[in-house]
Amino acid sequence: MDVKTFICDDNPVHRRCICKFASACCARNAMDCEWKELSPEELQNQLLSERFQADILILDINMGDYDGIQMAKQVNQAAPDCKIIFLTSYIDYAPRVYETRHLYFVLKAQMEEMLPKALAKAWNLLNQEEPCLMITVSNEDLKIPFEKILYLEKFLHYTVLTTDLKEFKVPKSLRTLEPLMGKDFVRCHGSYMVNLRRVSGHTRTKFTLDNGAEIPIGRTFQAAACDAYLDYLASLM
Repeated sequence: MDVKTFICDDNPVHRRCICKFASACCARNAMDCEWKELSPEELQNQLLSERFQADILILDINMGDYDGIQMAKQVNQAAPDCKIIFLTSYIDYAPRVYETRHLYFVLKAQMEEMLPKALAKAWNLLNQEEPCLMITVSNEDLKIPFEKILYLEKFLHYTVLTTDLKEFKVPKSLRTLEPLMGKDFVRCHGSYMVNLRRVSGHTRTKFTLDNGAEIPIGRTFQAAACDAYLDYLASLM
C-alpha cells in the first residue's frame, strides 16, 4: 500500500528535516509512503483548486499568515479520510485542535519519540479501512464503500453516484471525482464512470452491470475502457 503523506510547514528547513526523519522511520517499519513537502501557500492552493489528495498530513499550526487549524478544517471537508497529525512547537494550541478531526498532536521537541507512534497509528488505520469514497452531500459526511458503487453519471455541475440501494447527488464534477475513485473505476464515456468489479459483460459500445444496468461506452473511450476491463479480468486469474 503506497500511502500519500504530505508535510506542510512554513519553514522549508523544518519541512526537509521532518520529511527526512519521518521517511526513515517509515522505511524501518516497512511502511511504503509517497512523500511530498508543501508550503502553506501550496497546500491552500491545492485545497482551493480541489486537487488535495493525501492519506496522511503532517501539519504545522503557527505558519505566519496561515492558521494550521483552519486549514485542517478545510482538509476535513476536502478529504475526510485524511489522517491529520499536528506537529507544532506550541503546547498552547492543544485545546484548539479539537475543533478538527485529527489523529495526533505532537510537539516538535518530542518529534523523535511521538511522531513514529503517530505515523504507525495512521498506517494501521489506513490498512484496516475498507476502501471508500468520502463525500459530503447536503451537509452530511458520507463514507461509501467502493464495492457498493455501480457507476457515476455527470449532470451539468453535479454528479449522480448510483449504489446498490440508492442514488446520491454529489455537488462535484465527474472530473473532480475521477481521481478520488478506486483503481477499479474507469471512465467509459464523457458522462459516465463505471466500477469494473460490477461489470458482468461488455460489447464495444456498452458495459452491462450485475444489476442489469447498461452503461454506454463512448467512441473516444472504447479502446481504453475495453483494455481496462480486460486487464481487470486478467488480474483475477
